Amino acid sequence: MKRTQGAAAEFAMRTKSRLNLFVDESRKIIIVRPIGPLPASEFMDQIFKACENIEALWTYSRLNDFRRFETALADEHLHEMATRWAEIMQGHDDPTRVAVVDLDSWNEVRFPNISPLFPKDTLCMFTDYHEAMGWLMASDSEAYLEHLRNNPVARPDDFSIQIS
Repeated sequence: MKRTQGAAAEFAMRTKSRLNLFVDESRKIIIVRPIGPLPASEFMDQIFKACENIEALWTYSRLNDFRRFETALADEHLHEMATRWAEIMQGHDDPTRVAVVDLDSWNEVRFPNISPLFPKDTLCMFTDYHEAMGWLMASDSEAYLEHLRNNPVARPDDFSIQIS
C-alpha cells in the first residue's frame, strides 16, 4: 500500500511540473510556459532541447510566461541560461524581443540586472500575457509601450489583442 501511495505522490509531482513550449511559426514567436516546481536545471535543459528543432531560431521573438512557475531562478541559473543562449546565437546578430510575464515583484526588482545578460535581445517585463503578446506582435514596439503607459486598461473586455 505504501508503495502505491509513494508512486501516486511521485506521479502527482511529475505531472504538476512541466514545461509547455509552443512555436508560432507564422508570427515567429516561441512561447515558454513552465508550470509548477520544475527544477531550474531541468527547465533549462528542456528549453534548449526543444530549441534544437527550431529552424532559424535567431529569427524568433520569445514570450516567457512565468506566472505559474514555482521555482526561483537563482543568478547562477540566469548566467548559465545567458551563456547557453549566446552559444546558440553566435554568428547571428538579429535583434529579438523577449517578453517576460511574471507576477513576482522580486523578479521585477532583479530585471534591470538580468537584461544586460542578453545583449542582443530587447527584454520587457509584463504582468499581463495579452499585453506581452501585443508588444511582441506590434510593428512599433515603442509606440505600443507608450500606448500601454497612457492607457492602463488597454485590453478590451473580450480579451482580444488590439495592435496598432
